[in-house]
Order: sequence, then C-alpha cells, then structure tokens
Amino acid sequence: MSDDQQERISRDNAMDLLRIIAAFLVVMIHSHESYMLLYRSSSHGAEMPGLLIKCIVSYMRAVNWAVPIFFFSSGAFVLSNPKTGDFASFYHKTWKRLGIPTLVFTVIYLITNPIYSVLTGSVPDPVKAVGYELLSTIKGTPAQHMWYMFVLIGMYLCAPFLYLAKEKIGSKAFTKIAVIVYIWGVISGFVSYTDFYWTPGTIASLLGMFMLGNVIRDKAADKKNKKLAIVCAVAGIVLWIMLTFLYMVKPHGILRMFGTLTPYNPLVGIIGGLFFASAVNSDIRREFAGFATLTYYIYLVHPLVLMPFGFMGKVIVEPLYSVVGEAAIPLEILILAIVVFILSALISRIINRIQTAK
Repeated sequence: MSDDQQERISRDNAMDLLRIIAAFLVVMIHSHESYMLLYRSSSHGAEMPGLLIKCIVSYMRAVNWAVPIFFFSSGAFVLSNPKTGDFASFYHKTWKRLGIPTLVFTVIYLITNPIYSVLTGSVPDPVKAVGYELLSTIKGTPAQHMWYMFVLIGMYLCAPFLYLAKEKIGSKAFTKIAVIVYIWGVISGFVSYTDFYWTPGTIASLLGMFMLGNVIRDKAADKKNKKLAIVCAVAGIVLWIMLTFLYMVKPHGILRMFGTLTPYNPLVGIIGGLFFASAVNSDIRREFAGFATLTYYIYLVHPLVLMPFGFMGKVIVEPLYSVVGEAAIPLEILILAIVVFILSALISRIINRIQTAK
C-alpha cells in the first residue's frame, strides 16, 4: 500500500476540519495585526473603541490556541505510525516535507521582509531592515509565524525516539510522561523564556503537546464519544473567553503567564487540547481532506499574501467605517482574513499541483 493510500485511509474528517479552522484562525491573527497597524495610522486611530468592540476584537485576537492544535495533530499521527521508528526513512521524509520548505521560505522572507519594511516605512533604513531580518532569522523567526516550523522540525527529530520509547514502556507510562513533560514545559517556558525558537530548551518546553496529541487520539481510538466532544468544545470556548479577559487586563505576578498569547501559556495549550479532543471524539461523515492538505502551505504563504494590503490603508479602513462606525473594526478584520485565506489557499493549491507533477 502506498503512503498516499495509507494517508487517505487513516484520515479523520473532524481533525481535517479542525486543521482548516486552525489555519484560518492563524491567518486571522496576522490579519488582525496588519489591520490594527492600518487602523492606528488612519484618521480614526486616535479614537478609543467602546468596550464591546474591544471585547470582540480581543476575542478574535486571542486565538493563539490554534497553533498548538497543529502540534497535537502532528503528534497524534506521527507517534502512531510504525514507519516513524525507521530513523533513516523518517528523517529523509522529514527533510523533504519540513526541512526544504522551511529553508525555502526562510530565504523568501529574508528577502521580502526588509523590502516590505523599507517600502512601508516601518524600518526606513535598508541596512537596518536587513540587519533586523538577519537577527530575526537567527532567532528562528524569519517571519513571525515561522517559529512554528523550527519547533516542529525539532519535534520531528525527537519523534523516532518517542515512538520507540512508547513501544517499550507502554501507553500508560507514556501518558504519565507526556503529562509530566507538558507541565514541566509550561513552567520552564515561563521561568526561562527565550526568543530563540530552534533551541533544544524551547522545543522540549513545547514537546508535551506533541506527545499529548498522540495520547488523546489513542484514548479515543475508534470509540467516538459525542457527549465528551461537546463537553470539550464548551470547555474550550469558556477558557477562550477567560483567556480573552486576561489578555485584555494584562495581570501582573504569577497571573501574567495566563494573560500572554505565547505557546507557553497553559490556557493557550489547554484550549488547543480541548478543541483537539473534541475533534477526535466527533464523528463527521463529510470529507475535508482535499482542503485540509492545503493548510500546510496556507500557513507558510499567508504573510506574503498580506503584504500588499499593508499599502492599502484608506481602501481597507475607510469604506465600511464610514457606514457602521467602530463596528467596522471586527468586520474588516474578518473580511481581510477571509480574503487572505482564500488567496493563500489558491496559491497553496498551485504549489501542491506543481509538487504532484514533479
């Protein structure tokens, strides 16, 4: 049986749908940031939105739990596949599927980001713009979203060892270790935060989600629990509201770790895990595999698609704002995210067809 056939058989419709939603939310995060820069530079930038609009916009922004979903889903399948235990074959495929795209897009952003910074005036000096981009690349963020790729590569390097360890110690022991690794990672990430995403410490701090994805999927197996799916989804929404509140008030002290939108925030990871568990326990008959295969490159290319909109301040901010006032802020963020998501999907489809042809 070919890898493609095996992949089609092992696909989970609910998880495919979750990946699509998570990819859109990642696009919305960066659309939100791009739009707010345009809004602040517009004639309305000095106006303070009302509390309701602030809450809605913050709720739309506090979706960083979408990225952990990709960690959970990657671990769910990678650590269940017997082929993961074949070091040579697995690392070869990892280089082709993760290494080469990461390298290519690192170079692309290393070139385009300084040009964009100079043209938009955010970093007018070309030398400083290039220097800043080089420093960001060394940190593992040639573009803001690329940190995920560097961390994921580190997780895939650990995957064969984790798979063999799970086979040797059994699922129960592996579950306990996964929980310990996650808790240790949260504490470690909070007390020793680093800007370098490719380091072993950073990867180890986030590895618990990769492991727990496999644990959660194994627990569900083929037994779909619809009630549990609903409970997990509702709990995820409630915690999402809590995260939004803490993000808005920005607490100090120990609560500060719950008010950030970093992957080390326990709420961010737990919300992602709850929605992942909801998907694993859901039984959806409709297939989303075709679109789900586009999410990988949607994630990689969407900042490039966003760049042209950075030059369209009044065109984006003014029209709807003049009609509905400050209510336009969340609407325009959503519209921008939808447009960028669709365009990114079209580009992703072209990339996939080129790869298939090769």
